[in-house]
Amino acid sequence: MGASNQYRHLWGTQVWLHNLDAKHRLAALFDIDQRFTDDFVAYGIEAYHTGGHTQGFTFYIYRDVLFICDYVFMTSVGMCFNPYGPVLDTHQRAQRIVEIVKNKSLKTVCGYNYITSFADWLSEFEDLISNW
Repeated sequence: MGASNQYRHLWGTQVWLHNLDAKHRLAALFDIDQRFTDDFVAYGIEAYHTGGHTQGFTFYIYRDVLFICDYVFMTSVGMCFNPYGPVLDTHQRAQRIVEIVKNKSLKTVCGYNYITSFADWLSEFEDLISNW
C-alpha cells in the first residue's frame, strides 16, 4: 500500500486492494476504494493475485512493464525473496508469477526500489526459484 495515500492526494487516484490484504490491521491506515478477490483487467492494467509474502499479494502489468512491488529484493549479492512474510508460501507462489509473465512481451520491471530489464529480472527470478 506504501504511498497510496500520497497518490490519492496528488493525483486523485483510486486504491484497489485484494480483500485478504484489506483485512490486515495496517490497511486501516489507508483509504480503499475497491476490494477485489480475483485477477482482473481495468484501465489497461492487468492484475494477478498470487499470494505469497502477503495473503493478498497482487502484481500488475501495464503495457510492457511488470510491477512486482516487493515480492523480491535486489541486493548487492543478487535477488532474494521478501523475508517479511511466510517464506514457504512466497517461494511456492513464485512459480505462478513465472507462468504468467514468461509469455508476455515485457521490457521493464519495477520493484519497490529498483527498475531493471525484464529479461535480466526473469533470469534472476527463475534462478532464485530453482536454487532455493
